[in-house]
Order: sequence, then structure tokens, then C-alpha cells
Amino acid sequence: MLKHFHLGQRVNFPAIFLISLVLTYAVGYWLFADISRAAFWQPKTAFELAVAVVGPVAAFVYFLYAQHHQDTQTFIKLFEKFNTRYNTLNERLNAVMYRPTDSPLLPAQRDTLYDYFNLCAEEHLFYEAGYIDKIVWHAWMLGMKHFARDAAVRRLWEEEIASGSYYQFRLALLDALEFPKPLK
Repeated sequence: MLKHFHLGQRVNFPAIFLISLVLTYAVGYWLFADISRAAFWQPKTAFELAVAVVGPVAAFVYFLYAQHHQDTQTFIKLFEKFNTRYNTLNERLNAVMYRPTDSPLLPAQRDTLYDYFNLCAEEHLFYEAGYIDKIVWHAWMLGMKHFARDAAVRRLWEEEIASGSYYQFRLALLDALEFPKPLK
């Protein structure tokens, strides 16, 4: 299966069903066309073969769809939780970013940043576990990169990451990103 969850994946399920159905029917027809190859069961008609093929294929695709639905529900819960946590930090994070140039971080600002670093690391953990949509993760990383451009924030973040915390989150992930070009 795919490592990372993708919200739009469900649109592939009808195609998966049809392709699996055709392939399974073709293999089944080949197997059962000659009785010497299928001593354990020989369908009497092509309809019997079709019924025997459709059931397992439909069950398999239904399993995939149900798994995707469950993953979507998990994603929604995580998405809401992470966005709620970010919203509680947003005003204070903006205050950090708009402080006077080259001014040191105040203790309260450091605490806000520690909360933000934890949030980012948890988002990364759940993305790597396959629960966060790739498009959402990319958008979140662009936001992280915005904050990492501030020299004092970046220094603090690097110190924290060097301590071994943050679930293997690395600032190199952000460095590799480019901000999207403005639409014309």
C-alpha cells in the first residue's frame, strides 16, 4: 500500500475494482477452461465463473474503501486537533515574527516557540506514520519554513532538535522547500 494517506485516493477505487475484476475473470477463465487444470471445481457457465470472481474482488475493493474511510476519519480528527492548537499559538507566533529586528527572544516567546516546535514535530510524526495528507503536510511545512527564516527562531529550533527531541523532525525538510511563486 501507499505509505502516505491521500484524501483523493478514493476516486481510484472504481478503476481498481474494474481492473481487478477483468484480470481475475481472465485468470479464472484460463484456469477453468480446461478441466485438467481445475480438478477441484469446474464452473458450469461463464455466469457461474463471473459470480465466483465478482464476490472476492468486490470484497477486496470494499476493504480498501473502508480502510480509506477510516483513515479519512483519523485524518479529520488530527487535522482539527492540530489546527486548533496552531490557532491558539498563531497570535503569539506572529508577535515573535514581528518583534524588533535582532531583538532577543523573551522567555514567553521561547515558551510559545517550544509549543510550536512540539506541534510541528507531532504533525511530522503523524505524516510519517501515514495519517496526514501529503498536500496538507506540504502546506504546513511552508508555514514552518516561514518561522524558520527568523535567525533567532531557527537557532532555538536547531538547539532543540539537537537535544534529540521532536521525533526525528529536521529543519532540512524545510530547507528543501521552495515557497510557491505568486499567481499572476
